[in-house]
Amino acid sequence: AASHLIIVPTIPDFMSTLGLDLFTGDIMRNLRGRDIENLPCVLATRFDGSAHQKVVLNAMRDAANAKETEFNMFNSVIPMKPGFATNPIELGPEPTLQAKWPGDALGIIEGLLKEVREKIQ
Repeated sequence: AASHLIIVPTIPDFMSTLGLDLFTGDIMRNLRGRDIENLPCVLATRFDGSAHQKVVLNAMRDAANAKETEFNMFNSVIPMKPGFATNPIELGPEPTLQAKWPGDALGIIEGLLKEVREKIQ
């Protein structure tokens, strides 16, 4: 069920990921008795491509693939860049997804949507 998918948006930097496994572990300890078995799924956001964020993102992926992990990860990564999403008020009375998500943003969002659908089926 879609309501069983817990998405944890996280910036892949040292401070933002500090305690990520404890946080997601606490979520699961509180939900396991409620018929929710899917681990929380981390979504890397505001990724700037810096060396530091690349190292942390790889560490996050390694942790998600570990035998006793407390979370899964989406393959999709939301970049940090100006104009990734357009303010809907600026789009006028008949906005489109392409107008809302210009450039490669729509492809990233569509990829994330595909992953979400796979996880809730």
